[in-house]
Amino acid sequence: MRSRWRSPAAPTAPKPASRAPRSALARYDQAIAAYPNNFAALTGKAGVLGDLGRKQELAALVERLAKAAPGDPRAAYLHARVVAERNDWGKVRDILQPLEGALEGQVGAQVLYAEALLELGQERQAVARLEPLVRRAPGNAPATLLLARAQLAAGDAKGAVATLEPRAARPEAPREVLAVMAEATRTAGDPAAADYAERARYPTPQALAADLARGDTALKAGDWHAAAEAYRRILAQTDGRNALVLNNLAYAEQRLGNKQRALGYAMRALKLAPGNASVMDTAGWLLVETGGDRNRALDLLRAAARKAPGNATIAAHLAAAQKG
Repeated sequence: MRSRWRSPAAPTAPKPASRAPRSALARYDQAIAAYPNNFAALTGKAGVLGDLGRKQELAALVERLAKAAPGDPRAAYLHARVVAERNDWGKVRDILQPLEGALEGQVGAQVLYAEALLELGQERQAVARLEPLVRRAPGNAPATLLLARAQLAAGDAKGAVATLEPRAARPEAPREVLAVMAEATRTAGDPAAADYAERARYPTPQALAADLARGDTALKAGDWHAAAEAYRRILAQTDGRNALVLNNLAYAEQRLGNKQRALGYAMRALKLAPGNASVMDTAGWLLVETGGDRNRALDLLRAAARKAPGNATIAAHLAAAQKG
């Protein structure tokens, strides 16, 4: 499931991530220490915890917010987002339904409520909520895709085709859009169905480039969830042998706390690019963090430091590994 927290050239190898998320977290903690009921600081911290993948801390904070402000739509939305990550759509609906009238200014909450309705088999209600939203904000990609899915589920395949056609016609259209468009055109008896199905199976260079750009941008911004999703899509739509995509995905997964999974991606990257300093550093440092082969970790980090003597991150990893 897609997380709900916020060029044909090869992707860049990971650099030290932006300090913005962690420095923002420190600022929110300072504000909360001074004013424990500062709602803006609490909600801001929740957003950063979500971006950093710190799910347990996020869940605890959101429960606190929900109890502290039971009628506040902002607190309810944050609570519903956490519950949606568990696919508990009945609870998502129960959280947001009493606040329907207060959600008008919260596009994200409206989309999430509509998604809950769709997942619970209330397709027509989902369409009714999404159609005016998409008319007001036609550039909202998640809402547009969700509307097409709801229309298709409600038996309006032609409506789904009309909703998605402007996006699906673009060369850089993402796979999830093309897959829904293929199903909608097939159901509607549209002869373009085969073309959309083919494009969903074999993405265009423009679509892959768009995912690379999304992944690299998210990585630089410290949005680990979005980065990991983009790189996973690339691997799923290609032969999975791009060493730098694997390396960047390993880095994003490591920052999300999924270190064993990250190590798997890093070792795959190392097989493909054994002489790349960044790849050696990622694999070596993950071996250290996961308690793997220490001698191999040190060999990799030393080799990475020789390849990139001016790289401060590699030097710090090597120094820490040698002390441990």
